[in-house]
Amino acid sequence: MDNTNHGTPPPPCRLHGFLAAEAPVAVLLRRGPAKNVQMIKWNTGSDTFELGQWLKGRVYEDRCDLSPDGALFFYTAGKYDGKHQDDRKIGSYYGVLSRPPYFTALTVWSAWSNGPAYFLSSKLLMIGRSQVSDVQKRQIPKRGRFPAGLHVETFAHENSASIHQRHLELTGWKSVLENEVYEKPLPTSDATLVKTKRMQGYSYTLRTPSDLLILTGVDWADVDQRGRLVFTRDGKVFACNSMENGLDGAIELADFNSSTFEPLAAPEWAKAW
Repeated sequence: MDNTNHGTPPPPCRLHGFLAAEAPVAVLLRRGPAKNVQMIKWNTGSDTFELGQWLKGRVYEDRCDLSPDGALFFYTAGKYDGKHQDDRKIGSYYGVLSRPPYFTALTVWSAWSNGPAYFLSSKLLMIGRSQVSDVQKRQIPKRGRFPAGLHVETFAHENSASIHQRHLELTGWKSVLENEVYEKPLPTSDATLVKTKRMQGYSYTLRTPSDLLILTGVDWADVDQRGRLVFTRDGKVFACNSMENGLDGAIELADFNSSTFEPLAAPEWAKAW
């Protein structure tokens, strides 16, 4: 008996973004179906998109970061297909440095399970660690190496608040309720984007002097390098050049729902320092 419901369309994919603080670059992670993730590079100056590699596994968006110049992406991933279970150097849960829009690893750490990592500049990556005794251990990659121009430091859990605050200042966000609520003004209007931490991810609202607009169904939102409100919803990317008409003035930039997994080899420049 065929139980397939041919009349029900598949659910939309989910998109999470990371904006470079000092360049017109963003990285999008497209998730869906489950455990299939595609990296997409977005030029926010021209609103063009470069489709990148897929990864069969889980990428943890809250433990990823894009360097301020947009050249490096740090991500934390888990692959539970059994291929890495016997590899004691790597394991099934790991952290990686790569060149967008490719997941191909330049540097790999194993057992990446205790904390986030933040770029505090394009030359400084801070890596979290829950145990003070393990702070130095985590700095050493299991595969690959660091380039001469990138400095990597580790920090213990008790120092995470100060490191996170430095990262917020770099990316333009301000904490108004510690580790719970953050604000970022839109320079082209009197509106402010507010994100509130939830059990999974964030919810977003847009506050003006006279109104509070809940961004229903939005997976990710930010204020880009051009001062625009940008957001993702239902597998699509939107931008608001003006807030005069609220979200009614949003322009759809791209729809990634039709993307399907296909192997893509990284070019040579993405495989070496």
